[in-house]
Amino acid sequence: MIVISTRKDFTDADHLCENRVIKEITLPVNVRDVEIPNKSLSDNEFINKLTGEKILIIVHGYNNPFKKILKTYKKIIAELNNEYDHIIGFAWAGGNHINDYYRAKDKIDGVGDELKNIIDLLVNNSKIVDVMAHSLGNAVVFDAFKEENTIARNLFSFAAAVNNDSLNKDGLYNNVTNNVKDIFICYSKRDSVTGIIYKTANMDFTHGTLGHELPLDLEYFVSEIDNVHFINCSNVISKHGAYKNSSNIYSFVRDMLKFDHNFTFKTL
Repeated sequence: MIVISTRKDFTDADHLCENRVIKEITLPVNVRDVEIPNKSLSDNEFINKLTGEKILIIVHGYNNPFKKILKTYKKIIAELNNEYDHIIGFAWAGGNHINDYYRAKDKIDGVGDELKNIIDLLVNNSKIVDVMAHSLGNAVVFDAFKEENTIARNLFSFAAAVNNDSLNKDGLYNNVTNNVKDIFICYSKRDSVTGIIYKTANMDFTHGTLGHELPLDLEYFVSEIDNVHFINCSNVISKHGAYKNSSNIYSFVRDMLKFDHNFTFKTL
């Protein structure tokens, strides 16, 4: 698979590199045996390798060693490979320890800019782009879409570790709704990380997260916004990292790629 990394030396979980690096990696049966090639791809070489038009970009959350990321990406490829011409991994320096949360948050702005540049590159080369993000990776994605003229088709948001007013009218990432055709916010009330742990870490007991509960001002999404869809996954997702292994989630994604989705609220 093709992996775009903003990590120092491509795999360093704690430090950013000056410029993104693109490499094509062969995923072995056991990702512990993966070999990172020396050769990097230029933007032109990268685009030339994308023979089809339907692209999925996957963005991980914080506390993820590089090989753990590849293991997750390999699982997603196995489930969704038939739905896309290419599935691309995006790696950022989100740390590899639970205590790296604050350092990871500090890197979001710069990483979001790099992701925006990649999405713009793909769209400008006539690609149809979907994005899938987990946990704090959603903040990276939202940051990439917060300016005008960065356009994608679908955003599949899992366990989003961002305030649940982020997409509201005066929210930090409100403009995301103008730049993505359809946004699927998948949340679980049984996810303790996006619940009490997020509130405690941020010392903010006023705001919940999009990955845990519905926003307070639902009327805005019902009356003014028709492209944000809230999917209650509490029946099928019992913990923060369960999305990547859920057959229900992959079935939902496949359905959203095939059928119309004229709904605001849905329960899996």
